[in-house]
Amino acid sequence: MPSYLGGQSSFRDNYEIPIMKYSNRKATEDLKKRINPFKLRRLKAQVAAELPEKIYMDRACELFAENLRRLGKGERLLNLVDRALGY
Repeated sequence: MPSYLGGQSSFRDNYEIPIMKYSNRKATEDLKKRINPFKLRRLKAQVAAELPEKIYMDRACELFAENLRRLGKGERLLNLVDRALGY
């Protein structure tokens, strides 16, 4: 269904920018309403037999200053959540 959510620039103007930049709830709810009919919902118990074994790969990578700043924000947020939940 091409253009169901508008063209690329229309999508960006109507959804991406309002949601990502301004946390616009109306745009978020509108997008959810439009895509919900297309989402398939299955519980893990329903698909567990179809899932492959977990694959873990540890990879070393260099983090840049921006990555470290974002990582720090994420860790602080997780710590706040943990404290709020009493962990």
